Amino acid sequence: MSEPVPETEARSIALAAGDLLGELAERRDALALGPGLGLHEDTQALARRLVFECARPSVVDADALTALAGHLERLPGAPAARCLTPHPGEMARMLGVTIAAVQRDRIATVRQFATAWQTHVVLRARPA
Repeated sequence: MSEPVPETEARSIALAAGDLLGELAERRDALALGPGLGLHEDTQALARRLVFECARPSVVDADALTALAGHLERLPGAPAARCLTPHPGEMARMLGVTIAAVQRDRIATVRQFATAWQTHVVLRARPA
């Protein structure tokens, strides 16, 4: 259930944990990534690496969604299905728009995002 991994000075998971986490993921059916991960630059780089390279289907939420903002161009090349589960603020951050713009037409926003980035999206109603 737990595995010691390299940490950043902020005590979040370090990019250096990538190979170990990749090996652990290989023995699993799916990956859940995001809640409580942290916003340290090294941790965000690790989140992107896992989202873009892990060969297992993945649910991507919270801090891992923040890591994707500005880096979505690699999402269509992910080797397995990805399901992103943003709240409106996270969706707005990834798109570089306001929350109001996301909320104006939630269905169209999700449809356009999912089509453009070849991923599954579940837009939550509000921040958890």
